[in-house]
Amino acid sequence: MASSGGTNTVDFAWYDGTNWNLPDQGILGPTDDIGAITVYKDQIYVGGGFKVSSGNAIMSFNSGSFDAVGGSFDSELANITEMIVYDNKLFVFGLFDSVGGGIPAQNMASWDGEQWCGYDFEFDGRIDKAAVIGDRLYISGGFKTINNDTFNHIAYWDGAFSPLSCNMPLHTTSAKSKNIVAVYPNPSKDFLSVRIDDTVFQKGTIFITNTSGQEVYRDEFSNRSGWQQKIEIETHSWSAGVYFLSFISEAGLRYTQKVIVK
Repeated sequence: MASSGGTNTVDFAWYDGTNWNLPDQGILGPTDDIGAITVYKDQIYVGGGFKVSSGNAIMSFNSGSFDAVGGSFDSELANITEMIVYDNKLFVFGLFDSVGGGIPAQNMASWDGEQWCGYDFEFDGRIDKAAVIGDRLYISGGFKTINNDTFNHIAYWDGAFSPLSCNMPLHTTSAKSKNIVAVYPNPSKDFLSVRIDDTVFQKGTIFITNTSGQEVYRDEFSNRSGWQQKIEIETHSWSAGVYFLSFISEAGLRYTQKVIVK
């Protein structure tokens, strides 16, 4: 289906009981297929092989528009083939290596509405399908081994998952998290001001990526003032759109926030 502008494809529609409706914007290419769709916490999620959009390989749908999901997958080559709700989390499967600004996640990751987590599993091929029966999570696909053990395309897990690593919660409303990093103005036009709480991020790296996963800014920071540091980033030469600003502290603490450039 062609969108109203004729420059991208929609590949998505919803029925309101009377009529079929199209979203405000389409899924951008060059490869724009949707491979999976599910509902998690009363919100629609779509995943697939779309490379350039408001989020690589996964987006949420709300009020007629698509939104990125917590920084999404780091590579524009990521491909989502299955999504399923298990253990009160949205588990995402496919072919990818990392998510949410550098969290290792080979072909399997989870999203809880605020943060991405990766797991200590090595699959030698993609995961295509998943299902839950009782307390077991079943997966199948092109893999033959998991952590060098032979499974030949199908396996199940019957216990609790322990994440290998997670990024810091996004879109949180807690006062503590709000005070960690302040980014303003957001949306911005000519510059971003970033205030860092030194009690959390004393030394580390700040970087910004676009929705294709391409890095547009990187800098090392060190705050010796004992409280806060303010950084100003020029954005006047950037293309308008959505970006993801991330911090990684020397101790490995991560924080990611969506920013918009007009």
